[in-house]
Amino acid sequence: MPAPHPEDLSTSVKQTFAGKNIGLPIKWQSMGMQYPDAFTPAELSTPANPSDNLYHEPTLNQYHTQAAQVLGRNYERFIDGICAAICDAIDTWMHSASIVTVTLAGTIGTVLPEATIGPHLKPLILATAPRSTDQEKKYSNAIATAVSDNWEVWHKGLSGILTYPPFGPPGPNIPTPLITFTSVGETNLAPEYLAEEMAKNLNDPNALHAKELFDSVAQALYAHFQIFKANTMVAGVIMTPPVPPPPEPVIPEEPEPVEAEEEALDPESEAAAEAAEAETETLEPEPEPEPEPEPEPEPLPGGIVIPTPGNFV
Repeated sequence: MPAPHPEDLSTSVKQTFAGKNIGLPIKWQSMGMQYPDAFTPAELSTPANPSDNLYHEPTLNQYHTQAAQVLGRNYERFIDGICAAICDAIDTWMHSASIVTVTLAGTIGTVLPEATIGPHLKPLILATAPRSTDQEKKYSNAIATAVSDNWEVWHKGLSGILTYPPFGPPGPNIPTPLITFTSVGETNLAPEYLAEEMAKNLNDPNALHAKELFDSVAQALYAHFQIFKANTMVAGVIMTPPVPPPPEPVIPEEPEPVEAEEEALDPESEAAAEAAEAETETLEPEPEPEPEPEPEPEPLPGGIVIPTPGNFV
């Protein structure tokens, strides 16, 4: 499964932003009777912008419709650019990330937090993000930093179960849906938290419509992140065979000391011994003790993961 598609993510961001119904100019109010006298009839009645335009005009005045159209297109270009950069970065992460530690018991492998490594998204995002103006640089940096930092918290917290074929390692795991894994870090990608982090990174409360932009990006990204998890498989986690325990060291036994020769028995003692031996032979043999069950062999310790980039497909 590829990373989220740029056009799909961008469309979601634009729809969310347009739904906020932001008018331009901001807080416009009628200026009384002198207002219509200042414009020609053609200027006072122009075609309205499409309903999916990112901004709406408070009146059909030519200057209102043009302002909403121009600023809307500028924001559309930025949204297209930042969404493409985010999707490209996630795609690179998928081809580079790997699971490097698995606790193996038979054919079941357990992935614990801190077992997944992958590149930081920030430099990958900023490599292609919109940066043609100072404001675009600030917005791109704020978004890229928040997405990168919190994506890393999520992937470092991943934990789940992998299964291997019945014959066990060596070899790759049976592909497992990523959605079966959990991570305490996923709360960091929740829309409200992610948008707040973007605003902190920008650190400019007076930036034009930054709150609405960050909220739209965060909501759309989280929605597509859920689709990404559902359609991505964890595969190709290769393990070596279990390692047998080392053999126990053999300690040579010390030779028993040679006892001194027994003194010769006198005739009476020899006769008594023969009589005792004859009496013993007439007795019934004692039953042999049942053999003790052999202890079950201890399970072999797990093998070692062979790091293979691209475990998320």
